[in-house]
Amino acid sequence: SKIVIQSIIPIISIVAIVVVVIVFIMWRYSAHLTRAMQQLQNFIVKVEGGNFKTELGRKVAERNDELGMIGRSAVQMQAALRELVERDSLTGLYNRHYGEYWLREMKKEAGRTGISFYVAIADIDHFKNFNDQYGHDCGDMVLKQVSKVLDETMRPGGYAARWGGEEFLLIFSEKGEEQAIDRVNGIVEKIRSLKMRYGEQELSITVTIGFVSGDAKKHEDELFKMADKALYEGKENGRDQVRAFEV
Repeated sequence: SKIVIQSIIPIISIVAIVVVVIVFIMWRYSAHLTRAMQQLQNFIVKVEGGNFKTELGRKVAERNDELGMIGRSAVQMQAALRELVERDSLTGLYNRHYGEYWLREMKKEAGRTGISFYVAIADIDHFKNFNDQYGHDCGDMVLKQVSKVLDETMRPGGYAARWGGEEFLLIFSEKGEEQAIDRVNGIVEKIRSLKMRYGEQELSITVTIGFVSGDAKKHEDELFKMADKALYEGKENGRDQVRAFEV
């Protein structure tokens, strides 16, 4: 009995140690799994609530199991929803809602830092003629070409949004008003020089832009009205130009 007990005790000790190690590993894995599931749940809840800028923890996204696969799918879903909610489906620019959002953000930054910012509304001249003469496919092509120029010109430090129909909202920061006017004048010149063909027709495209210096203390609606008033004056004055708001 003594020999048997002496032989069994090391085996029992080894088994006990193995069991303890297994339990510890399972506890650690379970804790990591629970934490990862909680992070994934929080991420999905935030996305469901409309927060498309939240980020999923890197450790969850990099997992090689089913949870990691679900996490990566959730991130792809977030990107698709963000694109759908923020962007105009035809032009790829920000939609009106997010144009207003970026203006509020620009105003906040101007209030904190004192940067100069500017608001402009651009309108494609005689846009109705493109639809009436050549069809809506032609009109869509014109919108896409103009949007591409606006998007490129607003980078960096600015945003372009489709305001509605053939109108676009431009919000950007610049060192001073002279540089800002040069920037929007550059847009008018670039669009005027576009060489666009639709079938056998070569199309001439021009835009008119109403422009106003931003003021962090003014409400967004007031800035829109000022830019719109300048736009109207530019159209009345012959189109294909930049018109700054004047009191």
